[in-house]
Amino acid sequence: PAPIGQQGAISDDEQRDGAPQWLAVGISVGQSTPADDGLADHMKLGPMVRLGNSGGLAPAIGFGWFRADWRAHAPGAPVMGRIRVRPVLGGLAYGFQGDGRSLSVALLGGVAFNSLSLPEALTEQEIPISITNSLAVRPGVSLWFDISRRFAVNVGGSYLITRPRVRLIENGQIQTRSLRA
Repeated sequence: PAPIGQQGAISDDEQRDGAPQWLAVGISVGQSTPADDGLADHMKLGPMVRLGNSGGLAPAIGFGWFRADWRAHAPGAPVMGRIRVRPVLGGLAYGFQGDGRSLSVALLGGVAFNSLSLPEALTEQEIPISITNSLAVRPGVSLWFDISRRFAVNVGGSYLITRPRVRLIENGQIQTRSLRA
């Protein structure tokens, strides 16, 4: 029997031999590449959390917030505005567990909360004035490599699909345009 206060404790060797780790926290570095020609690419940095590492079907959440500078479609055009896209997503993931590796495939959906900020001086014929929130869907895949009991490396990819609508003044008239963010 284990000494008092040690009942149910899992040794380091047992943890390395496949016992689930319930929480992992780290930093995510990625590239945001919007599909719309007028939106510029951005590097993104943010927190990453893994809850458990078991296989099978499980609920999943995701955020994947990013920003993009919006430019007119002409090369070298000035920035017309900065769009921030903040999706809040939930869905299902299916995980496959292996020796020190795990693979998960997920499908998430939810709402992207979008905002628009303008530069101080606009000289273009198009002036954005507002942006709407939009529905968002994000399929993705994630591969984890457990390096040690306390360290893992993640490689993943996902594609966020959202279509916010932007109202803008174009040649003196208010227009509405859908962006492929």
